[in-house]
Amino acid sequence: MIKLTSLDVAEGAPIYVPVESIELIETDIHNGLTVVVCGRSRKHVEESPEEVARKVLEWQLVMERFRVSYQSSTNLLLPNEINTEYQAVMKELHRVSGLSAEKGVEG
Repeated sequence: MIKLTSLDVAEGAPIYVPVESIELIETDIHNGLTVVVCGRSRKHVEESPEEVARKVLEWQLVMERFRVSYQSSTNLLLPNEINTEYQAVMKELHRVSGLSAEKGVEG
């Protein structure tokens, strides 16, 4: 999931959107707001279409890194290397999903 800023529910409230459910990112021609389409749901968000697309791409890249590190951990890495790589990928997943600070990860 990625964290976006809702303009629908409570202005400025964070919402978490599953990347896999995003079908379209567009600008509403009537008000200029960014619309994220997820199935039948249309969410107006503060972020620009480019920023939403960047967050989606970043999430997909980190998930691919996670898959690769998981697959290689069962064959190639020593236990302490697995732990280090796992921790690094999990910190990155938390960052891109908005579960930790945007500029750097705590801990």
